[in-house]
Amino acid sequence: MIIGKKELDQLLDSSIKIDFSLVPVPNNKELKKLLTYSLLLQQHAHTITSTSSFTLENVLYAQYEWVHLFTKKYTAQYGTDEGLQQQLLDILETIEAELGDVDWALIQSFEEK
Repeated sequence: MIIGKKELDQLLDSSIKIDFSLVPVPNNKELKKLLTYSLLLQQHAHTITSTSSFTLENVLYAQYEWVHLFTKKYTAQYGTDEGLQQQLLDILETIEAELGDVDWALIQSFEEK
């Protein structure tokens, strides 16, 4: 099950708060929205899985997808950021640790977007 903009916006409309204190917030509306989605999935994975039909697998792959989209747009505007690349690798490690295997076909589909 894909966690898209509609579902993420619904979560944001609830009382969930995002902590931006550890990341620089871009002065670009599109990048800020992508960052917000990424942080929502990272900071509130447990809340999402316990209050919706989304599984941990859904949340982890959505984290990768939204961080990848943010990284792609950020790189196009500002250049490569090694920290963002590392974050993608960290998410893949978490997927492998939590789920036992990475669905590389799904990851490739995100990369091709």
